[in-house]
Order: sequence, then C-alpha cells, then structure tokens
Amino acid sequence: MAFVTAFAHIKYRKHKSVYSSKILIANAIYGVIILFLLGVPNRTWHNLKYPNNPEFVDALINSLNDLENELLRAVKDTEREKMNRENREEEHK
Repeated sequence: MAFVTAFAHIKYRKHKSVYSSKILIANAIYGVIILFLLGVPNRTWHNLKYPNNPEFVDALINSLNDLENELLRAVKDTEREKMNRENREEEHK
C-alpha cells in the first residue's frame, strides 16, 4: 500500500491527474480504516466474535494475560469445549 501511495503521489505531483488523486484518496480511506481496526482492543474483538459466550471471552482474556498459567489455559479450554458442545447441540435442533 505504501508503494502504491508513493507511486501515485509522484504521478500526481508530475501530471496532476484525476486518476492519481483518486488512488491517493482511496489509499487514505484504507489507511484510516486500518488504523481504526488496529486501535480496537482485543477484548472488543473477542466480544464481537463470541457474543453469546462471555465466560469463554473472560477465560480467553485471562489466559492471554498470563500465558504461563496452566490453570487459566485449562479453564479456557474447558470453556471452549463447553461453547463448542452448545453450538453443536443448537445445530442439531
């Protein structure tokens, strides 16, 4: 993306073309979106991905905060298995 932006900027400065300006605008929009997405905390992403399983999200966040703790990892795995079991039961209804 940086290469395309630099190339479009050089072309725009040289020729002032509409095509190059549109590429610059599109890259600016993509850049703002990417920066926004990079700024969103992990907990928010996990809450969006698993809205029906707050216990799993809490266990996952706790496990990520202390990677050396085997007990937290076991709790996370148990919550994941419980979540998967519930999802399979809902699919077969």
